Amino acid sequence: MSTYRGMYVKAIIKKEYRSDLEGVINKELAWEDCANKVFRDLANQTRAEMLPFCLESINTVWDNKYAQLPVTLDMQYGILEFANTIKNGGDIIMYFIFNTLATIAETAHIEVLDEQWNTSKKYEVKSGCVESSKGNLYYI
Repeated sequence: MSTYRGMYVKAIIKKEYRSDLEGVINKELAWEDCANKVFRDLANQTRAEMLPFCLESINTVWDNKYAQLPVTLDMQYGILEFANTIKNGGDIIMYFIFNTLATIAETAHIEVLDEQWNTSKKYEVKSGCVESSKGNLYYI
């Protein structure tokens, strides 16, 4: 059964990853063209090209909560913010959180919502670890 899954991210990106990320956001680079291996690894995942821009029926999941939120990256402070939804996007969203964001972010707040769930799941990235709102730690 196909469902939409959405992700909201607000993160502080480490300096060494900002240039590649800016290139992707400005559509000057694809993930596979980035200098950093973590982004090239992301490019090898199915549906990676949909991050961070995909807004496939964002209101199906977020009910207008993030409908007007553009993808932004403040190069000076490294603040990345975006929301998206992807049909059948559960695998790539979780890969992005646990593999990409855990590596590139100093800190991050992530909210994930599937159209079949009653509430969103929240995660925090701190020092390479991902922690769920339920207190589960995932070491990367």
